[in-house]
Amino acid sequence: MQHYSVEVLAELRAHVVRFLRLDFGYAAIAGAVVVALKIGSDSLFEIASLRAWELYVYFAIVAFDFYAAWLIHSDWLAAHSGFGQRARAPLIRTVLYLQPAIHCLLLSFVATGIVSYSQGVMDARHQIEGRVLVQEKVEAYRAMHGTVPASLVELGTHSPQFAKIRRKLDGEDFRYEKLGERAYRLTFAGWDKTFDTPDDEVVTEKYLIRKSYDTLLGNAK
Repeated sequence: MQHYSVEVLAELRAHVVRFLRLDFGYAAIAGAVVVALKIGSDSLFEIASLRAWELYVYFAIVAFDFYAAWLIHSDWLAAHSGFGQRARAPLIRTVLYLQPAIHCLLLSFVATGIVSYSQGVMDARHQIEGRVLVQEKVEAYRAMHGTVPASLVELGTHSPQFAKIRRKLDGEDFRYEKLGERAYRLTFAGWDKTFDTPDDEVVTEKYLIRKSYDTLLGNAK
């Protein structure tokens, strides 16, 4: 069979329209996630830049679905009116076979992205929790002795009890400096685990990581 009948094309047109609805459904779900997680515009642009290839895949699939709908609708009009060039049945079959496959590809990309993003969020939380525990060790020492420790050795960072904090930091190193009897400075190496780079985080007794961390979690709820 070289061409489909008008009746078959009408059924096929309803089939491809369902995939277009799926495309809009994906966008609606993504919008709902952004609203539910209260993702700001800055964070949204950052996520979009990191996952740009997934956006390209999505727009390519939307374009393909519009092409499939246009192809079948044009062929239906040509068959119904008797005018215009008809699309061959093998071409339409190929397009219909490809549609579910590329949608599965999109969903696999999205699932991979969600897992990757979730893992990144958990790693970030563990890292911040590790920093919180380090500073709380210093603050507890200051509260008990009336002065800050002279060094990390005095703080007990080489003790077995500190191993848990090291695991949370996931290899991130930090430096400690005593600035006065009750003043200190902690420098965390950041994600690149290298000191003196832009992602270093410096905290002092004037800035409590715990307070900022709790505020951040409160805003995310």
